[in-house]
Amino acid sequence: MHHDVEFKSGNDTCAGRLYVPEDKHRARVIILAHGLCGTADTGLYEMADGFAQNGFHALAFDYRNFGKSGGKKRQYISVPMQRNDWQAAVDFVRNLEDIDAERVGLWGFSFSGGHVLYTACENACVGAVVAQAPIMDVHLSLVLGDLWRGEKATLALRKQISGKLLRFLTGRKTGYIATVPEGDAYPVMLNAPEATEYLDLAGPSFENRILIDSFFSGRIEKNNPTELSDVLTTPTLIQIGEKDELSPQEPIDTFVRRTSPRISAASYNCGHFGMLCGQLRRRALADAVSHFERYL
Repeated sequence: MHHDVEFKSGNDTCAGRLYVPEDKHRARVIILAHGLCGTADTGLYEMADGFAQNGFHALAFDYRNFGKSGGKKRQYISVPMQRNDWQAAVDFVRNLEDIDAERVGLWGFSFSGGHVLYTACENACVGAVVAQAPIMDVHLSLVLGDLWRGEKATLALRKQISGKLLRFLTGRKTGYIATVPEGDAYPVMLNAPEATEYLDLAGPSFENRILIDSFFSGRIEKNNPTELSDVLTTPTLIQIGEKDELSPQEPIDTFVRRTSPRISAASYNCGHFGMLCGQLRRRALADAVSHFERYL
């Protein structure tokens, strides 16, 4: 069973869907949100429903400016705003009836794999985290993106962004760039061969575009969870796609080595999006459920 909910974050509201287990008495709760400009209706409802079938409450929500959530600056990626949305979601679920406020779990994918680690460090109520295909080193991911995109397209992308700086500084509209290849969009943000797979998964509220303001004021470089290796104490499971072309594995491996045994890793024979669908989703879900059951 599920129902749609809203909660306040800043001056706007975040929209979410709360899944409720059959035995809902003082249940543990798991919060889920997508990466970069993804929306909850892109694979997260199914994941949240799976958690509910295993006895957890589960909230899948959209960041402000994305999907079904409020916000006038549509498709604007802001690390501080998204981090605040995570905190607002934690505060929201802890005040719900039938929720055990001291047994909260976080589940993040890709870019939000960093958000959940930062949020866990700031909230003692978070007892466990699962980060699926996380972006652990934003700079390295950008370098990898440049290689996949190629020199010509990378220069075109940089020119398109830098050419909007004056418009941004003077408060005028900057426009958008495509997130993944679609039609004749050029250049695009993510150009790895597997990037187009996201369009096959995308829910109805997903928009394949990023507001260019994001690159000027969104502080994207601040989502860099490798810096947490000495302070993270929350039991965390990192789920790695062995064929991932978007999230470099080297910083993940280094992070796991430095934080073990607090952090564990599980590998799956897939790319960046492979754990969001099909047979591998069932396996990844089962592993996540096992992790949350152990630590929450």
